[in-house]
Amino acid sequence: VACVLVRHARNPVSSLLRNSFFSSSSRKFHVFISHFTKDDSHNAFNQVQAFLSAKDFTVFNPTTHLSHVEVINTEAMQDAVKRSKLVVAALSDGFFESSWCAAEIVAAKEARIRVIPVFSGDKHGSDKIDEWVEKYKDHPDFGYIFQENARDVLNKQNPGSVKATLEYLSKLA
Repeated sequence: VACVLVRHARNPVSSLLRNSFFSSSSRKFHVFISHFTKDDSHNAFNQVQAFLSAKDFTVFNPTTHLSHVEVINTEAMQDAVKRSKLVVAALSDGFFESSWCAAEIVAAKEARIRVIPVFSGDKHGSDKIDEWVEKYKDHPDFGYIFQENARDVLNKQNPGSVKATLEYLSKLA
């Protein structure tokens, strides 16, 4: 415990409470961000990861957390999802076309882990979000995402909304 207090000196009490879920369950990550790496979904991942990591939350990152795995596969990613407290789905066209993202959402659904959909408002307006909701709300896997409203995490025109979304995510994590 002393080690935790030194490492999280900014707010030791909240850090201890936040990290207590690790010892009381098989959870290892506060947040898993499901994203497509080849479009703006990755930008949303970077924004959320940077914000939450700066607040001492453990955000799953396959590059560092699966460095021991010879080949990263969907099973390894699904296992990481199931060891997370919260899943953030960084929406994009590529996200919905990705079998990896679908597998991650299936894992969250099976484990009954809350999923918060986010998007880049710099790239997608409300019409695009409405299009995704209409297209995927009844999808057997992606429909699970839309139990919550999609939230903007990148928007130069509305930084107040972005900050509110990021703070909301930190409260859930």
